Amino acid sequence: MKINFRLFDVGNKGYLQLSDLKKVINDVNREFKEMGMDGEHLPTLRDDQIKAMIEEFDGDQDDVINFAEFKHIMKFA
Repeated sequence: MKINFRLFDVGNKGYLQLSDLKKVINDVNREFKEMGMDGEHLPTLRDDQIKAMIEEFDGDQDDVINFAEFKHIMKFA
């Protein structure tokens, strides 16, 4: 699970913030485009939508997702 967290954690800060999640979404979209998938099937999220996701799982309300919160999110994946 820690390896998965580190894939999202740009800079190995120990938490995920808006910019980390945006980077992952953009990277996934780029990979799909390179595989020839058309744009309408790719996930697009606005900043406010990503912030809402963070807020939903941010148990300690520090505006980032720590490893414990990430593990909780992965229970639903």
